[in-house]
Amino acid sequence: MVVTSCLVTSTPDFTPPKPTRPFLVPSSVDPDARGVLLIDTVEHPKSLTSIEFSADIVSEDQDAKVQGVLYIDYGALTNDRPFLEQIQIADVAASTLTDPMARPIRAKWNVAASSIGPGCHTVTMLVTHTLDRVSSCPCCRNDSSQITWQVYSCGGASAAKCHPDFSLCENWGPGCPAAANPDSCPACGALP
Repeated sequence: MVVTSCLVTSTPDFTPPKPTRPFLVPSSVDPDARGVLLIDTVEHPKSLTSIEFSADIVSEDQDAKVQGVLYIDYGALTNDRPFLEQIQIADVAASTLTDPMARPIRAKWNVAASSIGPGCHTVTMLVTHTLDRVSSCPCCRNDSSQITWQVYSCGGASAAKCHPDFSLCENWGPGCPAAANPDSCPACGALP
């Protein structure tokens, strides 16, 4: 019998995959971001002390951890910052697009301790590979992803008796700070 075979004499040259922006998977978002969350912080402040927000992340990280932040009223300029409040989220370990395991990111918002008033608000989860230490915003908008929940604070009424007036929710547009050039990355104030 004659058998033909191939002999490999050199190691194949594999190029590492290019890094991608971290992407929040919309189908994994909890609570559902397609509705409005009704909250009551005045009449029953202890009935709703916190809300947990979560989503899965997919990305090609090349050993860079994914950093996250939860913004309250992102896009509203308050005290020279583009948000009312921020909640830092624990870093998520680096991964690859071929990893079959979902990487969840979670953050709790302490509603009872928040400084929001009655009416319309937003909660925005943002992930990136590098957050600016000074502004708490992503160093590169092209390396970030975000999901926004609409929240209506019922003020003095319980959520069951709340009748939201959405006509006052004028700022529920995209709400994100505009970049001078969306194709370029702003400089960070203080990188590690």
